[in-house]
Amino acid sequence: MARFIVGPACFGKSCVAIEYAETVFGLQHVIWIPAASPCFLRDLDEGVIAPQISQVDGQAALVVFDDLPSLDDERARAFSRTIDALLESGVEVMVTCVPIADRYGGLQRDRLRATASDLLLTIDELEHARAWGEWRERVGRTVPLSARVASLAWSGSPHARVRLLEALAAEERLRETTLAIVHALVMGDGVASDLVPSRSADPSWLTSLAADNPYLGIDCAADRFRALEAPLGEVLAAFSPHMDGLATQAGLSSREALATLWARQLCGKGRADRAIELMRSSVGDDAAMTWVESENEALLRAGCLASCLDLLDGCCLGVRARRARAEALRAVRLLAMGERVRARDAAKAAAFSRETGRTLRLTSLAVLALADDTTLRQRALGELRLAALRAVRWAPVAGSPPDAMAARFDQLVERVVRDGGPIARDGAELGLAMGAVLAAGPAEGLARVWEAIESALADDVWLALLVAEALSRATRERALHLGGAAQLAPLAATVRRWAAADEPFADALRARAGLAFEEARLAGLLPDEPPMSVAAMLALKSWEAHLAGEAERYRAGQADRDAARLTRVAAGAGLRTSFGSPRRRAPLPLLFVRLFGAGEVRIGGEDAPPVAFGRAKAITLLALLALHVGRESSFESLAASLWPASAPDDARRNLYTVWSQLRRGLSLPNGQCPYLIRRRSTCLLNASLVRCDVTEFSDLCRSLMFGDLDADQWTRLAAAVETRFCDDLMFGEHENRDVADARRAATERLVDALVAASQRLMAQGGAQQGLWMARLAVQRDRTREDAHLALMRAQVKAGQRTAALASYLACRRVLSEELGIDPSREMQTMYRTLIDACDLSDASAASERTREDDVPPRALLQGAQRGVLE
Repeated sequence: MARFIVGPACFGKSCVAIEYAETVFGLQHVIWIPAASPCFLRDLDEGVIAPQISQVDGQAALVVFDDLPSLDDERARAFSRTIDALLESGVEVMVTCVPIADRYGGLQRDRLRATASDLLLTIDELEHARAWGEWRERVGRTVPLSARVASLAWSGSPHARVRLLEALAAEERLRETTLAIVHALVMGDGVASDLVPSRSADPSWLTSLAADNPYLGIDCAADRFRALEAPLGEVLAAFSPHMDGLATQAGLSSREALATLWARQLCGKGRADRAIELMRSSVGDDAAMTWVESENEALLRAGCLASCLDLLDGCCLGVRARRARAEALRAVRLLAMGERVRARDAAKAAAFSRETGRTLRLTSLAVLALADDTTLRQRALGELRLAALRAVRWAPVAGSPPDAMAARFDQLVERVVRDGGPIARDGAELGLAMGAVLAAGPAEGLARVWEAIESALADDVWLALLVAEALSRATRERALHLGGAAQLAPLAATVRRWAAADEPFADALRARAGLAFEEARLAGLLPDEPPMSVAAMLALKSWEAHLAGEAERYRAGQADRDAARLTRVAAGAGLRTSFGSPRRRAPLPLLFVRLFGAGEVRIGGEDAPPVAFGRAKAITLLALLALHVGRESSFESLAASLWPASAPDDARRNLYTVWSQLRRGLSLPNGQCPYLIRRRSTCLLNASLVRCDVTEFSDLCRSLMFGDLDADQWTRLAAAVETRFCDDLMFGEHENRDVADARRAATERLVDALVAASQRLMAQGGAQQGLWMARLAVQRDRTREDAHLALMRAQVKAGQRTAALASYLACRRVLSEELGIDPSREMQTMYRTLIDACDLSDASAASERTREDDVPPRALLQGAQRGVLE
């Protein structure tokens, strides 16, 4: 019978055919026909393929038709007849093709068909490729299908993923199938039935999609999919030629509309960062601006501040109306991030512009009211009072003095205090205007009307911002800004309610209010407030780390964004074109710096040889800067680090020389070096263009210690420790003290993380996995007693008592020979417990191995341990 190997491109179909030909036939009497060649179609039309094969090799045993294209009905029947003729002559036939080219189910009914799912690597093959060893059993149940694609698993390189995506994009298929594939790759995971075209009535459509495209990770029984993890830039770049057609297939007007639809769905799934990445790389500024406005509240709640600011930054050029709206949205995010000066500048550009809409203008005025600039604050307060009075039709006569307006506003506050007033009827705009006015100055009315403001704003994001700003201002001034502890109590009650919810501090802005509450409480401004619950504090700490990371990312790239904006303004640069390709110039290549191991520097995909930097000191200088990408280092500290024994003036001159050499080594063909930033007395690496494995190392250690991981993720982390971080940081640099300190700190941090990971895994019942982590810790630093102790505990948990005894003796020898100390009391106690727990059967087994039948059990064990050491 004929054998058909059917699967997407880059799935190893040809490799399987070659292995079969070599294994079964030793590559003897094998005819290989590249079916994608035009010559194949010519010979097929002439009906001469089978006769010619018999003429070329009368003993032909196997014919392989590789990469069979999609044929029309007439040619498909002709090819089926060719297969039948070869089979009748005693020749085996093997065909490789993509799914759309396989039309032979009815023509070759007794054929053998292998699908893409059959081409996935087995667990044993994954173990061989990834060295997963002891994790085999657990990984086999949880590893995603996309991780078992041979071209990805064997390579482990991003280039393999790019080649796979490009091959998938070039593959011929129905447009509805391509739309489902791109949708799954963009979304990452979701409901499998959402991939089915609305007009499809075939119940087996999804089953066929799953079988032919296992990298989509479709589970038909669970109605879920988990697709190949790929950066959106790679997905969109590969499928860019198809996007207009896919938008039409989806019933949309343009590719921008399709990208906007996907972005809304990603926001709805809580993946706002990926949605922002999609919009930044796929649509123009107008569409991006409209989308941010529509999803403004969801993006703020998700805490996507830095990435959204980066997207809005591109919208601040060009059309005046778009710039005003973008500045208003930027102002709110900068205020939430704590960048009050920049928030004031952005709000000023939007608050007094006629192009800003009513709602965004009101939010900009609120930001200005909470800023520290007295002049702007007074003007904004006047505008907010007027907006509040107009909302209830109490606006004074035009030209009334500010004092009259302020008095009228105070009357409105008194009415709200007296009878609830109109605030609940006139909506969130009145609540925001009144709340911003009262929160901005030392007015005692905020607490009195807080219940009404809270009711009006309901679940609006500004409610949390008002709470956070009011509490933060009180803490900064170290005085009761609202007129006493009692005036802070209503705000504290709101924060308490958020903390007591089923999901404490469910969004970033509520968390920011909670953090401001904790600061005020610790500063003594809320003496009657007890500490929050453990669950609430854990949520706050998680959000605090997230917000700190957002602020750090924003500040690290701020100088580069400012420079880019000035360059674009000066050059009159155009807008982004579809799917992220600039109209005027190509993006700058990234600089990759690898510090673990022997060190490596790559610009784009090209290695930068050490000779290009002139001196070894230039490499050391790059390493010192790469240890803290985006952070400024003073020239004095760098000179003292590189030349500690030299006079300061000599060291500074040497540094300038080495700096010039490093700059030349990192320069692009046009002579520019965008990777190094030099200021008056400091320098740093451009965080937007530099990638360093130190950042990846920090993420790895953080995940080992705190990450909520599945088996596949644990495996990947362990594999990274054994491969990418198997060597010490800059192990070839022995002279620089700062590098040595960083190397020692990195080793300590990694061992700490591995020990913590071992303990976490054992607590979860993963004894073998915890044992693996403990072994890695001991291998990295054998002088760490806590690593040996973690290894002993893991060995005991895994039932390896004799190995635990040997580990103790090995640890005792290392501590004695290298540190001159004895094991701790805890370790000695564990050793005695192990000795006492050994029963007679263990002693008998050890007696057989050592042939010491008359030795007592305890002495027998000790003798076996001495043998291990020897």
